[in-house]
Amino acid sequence: MRVGIVGAGSIGNHFAHSFSKASWDVDVYDVDDNALVRMRDEIYPSRYGAISPKIALWNNKEDFLKMKFDLVVIGTPPDTHTTVFIELVKVVECPIMIEKPACTPNLDDLEHLETQIQNYKNKVFIGFNHRVARSTLIVQNLITANSLGVPSSVEVNWDESWEGILKAHPWLNSPQDSYLGFTSRGGGALFEHSHGIDLALYFSGVTDLETITKFSSRPVKVGEGASFYDESIAVELELKDSRFIKVHQDVITFPAHKEIRLNFSNAQISLQFGKVPNTDVIHAVIDASAAVSCDISVQKSRPDDFDQEVRSLEQYLLGNIRYEDHPLRASLGLITAAVSISALNGG
Repeated sequence: MRVGIVGAGSIGNHFAHSFSKASWDVDVYDVDDNALVRMRDEIYPSRYGAISPKIALWNNKEDFLKMKFDLVVIGTPPDTHTTVFIELVKVVECPIMIEKPACTPNLDDLEHLETQIQNYKNKVFIGFNHRVARSTLIVQNLITANSLGVPSSVEVNWDESWEGILKAHPWLNSPQDSYLGFTSRGGGALFEHSHGIDLALYFSGVTDLETITKFSSRPVKVGEGASFYDESIAVELELKDSRFIKVHQDVITFPAHKEIRLNFSNAQISLQFGKVPNTDVIHAVIDASAAVSCDISVQKSRPDDFDQEVRSLEQYLLGNIRYEDHPLRASLGLITAAVSISALNGG
């Protein structure tokens, strides 16, 4: 199979590596020649070693788009996602995956992208890859195997200093050197760290905004005008059946704290991402009265996040999972974007 990746930045490198490991032919396009050189000579070799012969780099859009892709990945900054998607659907006929977050915190941008996705005759995915992480799948299996249903409350902390991101992107001197330091462009605590709120909605089974009956948020903003970013944000939601969701995200906590806690009537499950280096840790008390508990450690590396994503997309392309059942289907990522936009506006 062949994948086209638009964007030679950090995400483009991650996907190029994971797809090439899975024996795909990989074509990467970027409008910036410097980005392609940096991918070939710096980013990819420093992370993965010599670049795979399965990976071809393109600076000519027309030639790139002549390839017959089975899938295209949009790995550009969030403020370009809608424009790039519109350009692609004029030419390609294959499924498209948009890296998270789906769009910017601009409601018009969200509505425009949503309309374009609905009009595209093929299937669209949004890359919240923590939904398909091995540790997430284990938690889902625990829920299913023990008939726990949906949690009565979900609490998430997704707090991580900029420092970790900047170390992984040494060509950036500060968040303001990219979209990261601008909420309006899809950066800041809520949109850049949107795995947190996305997992809260996912585990709670929220598939439409009508499910939410009460909403409050407390964003802490740094800077002024279009140049501000949300340094931290707390979001609280109440659902129709009186269930609760609480989420906190920031860009200042070091070391990072990424944890989701699921509370059921007779069970509690917590999942800490990266509690110790290269390890996710699950703690579950399945029957509070009997105090039956388990602890599961899941070894992982950064590439695992994208390897799992590639596997999940392959399962769809091979016909082993329906689009309507796929955890990366676009409708879920668009719900996350809509809730996030409301949160930045105070609920």
